[in-house]
Amino acid sequence: MIKICTLKKYYQGKGSFLKESTPIKALDGIDLEINEGENLGIIGESGSGKSTLSRLLVSIEKPSEGKIYFENIDINKCSKKQFKEFTKNVQLVFQNPYDSLNPRMNVRNILKEPLDNHFKISQEEKNEKIKQILKDVGLNEKFISSYPHELSGGQRQRIALARALILKPKYIILDEPLASLDVSFQAQILNLLVDLKEKFKITYIFISHDLNAVRYLCEKVAVIYEGKIMEVIPADKLEESTHPYTKLLLSYIPFFKPNDKLKDKGLSSKRLSLGCKDIRKLANQF
Repeated sequence: MIKICTLKKYYQGKGSFLKESTPIKALDGIDLEINEGENLGIIGESGSGKSTLSRLLVSIEKPSEGKIYFENIDINKCSKKQFKEFTKNVQLVFQNPYDSLNPRMNVRNILKEPLDNHFKISQEEKNEKIKQILKDVGLNEKFISSYPHELSGGQRQRIALARALILKPKYIILDEPLASLDVSFQAQILNLLVDLKEKFKITYIFISHDLNAVRYLCEKVAVIYEGKIMEVIPADKLEESTHPYTKLLLSYIPFFKPNDKLKDKGLSSKRLSLGCKDIRKLANQF
């Protein structure tokens, strides 16, 4: 289990000669429990703190206050051995794989790097793991010598998933993994995520603006606004939420029925457009 206790992250704002800078509260007291095996969706407008939370969860950044526990161990106050075990079990897939994949490394080396860091196994064993994980994410091993710029957006996202999966983690944080893909690839990646969850027994923390995708993939949803959690609600009860901000988000996108299959009809091309002045104006009323 991942447990987040009173988590805060403040950034120093820009000041001036006459006016002292005020801190920007990216996260302002988050409390959350993420149980193993229970996919959690995180939704909210742009700038609400979703991506900041993902970076803190993998310790790319340190919190200003608060604690994050992984299996009862404080990840910011643990031993090197404990931290290495944590990084093996909690992986992050970024929004844009073109930026997160090293352009100077081919697919083999991209996938070999985490194995080099965490396992003492032979080169032959590494090659077998790389070939198998490519197969698991739906790619032919002919891509093994390819570089990121030679791949399509969907193929790059599959490589990013393969890099996270190759360590067989317990949790994978998906930070807007569909945002840089067109509609047809979104449906493919979503169905791939479902298949991978069943095969690897992974728990997803799925950050997205797309409420269709969140409800399709997740059992539970946390709604964030201005660095605070408004509510945590079962994904299949989203439409029944009585919280004003959640209702506002839901009003911006039509839901598909739970029995609809993405493989047959694809995702709706209409996406949430959050962060606009109208939404902020309405949200500030609550």
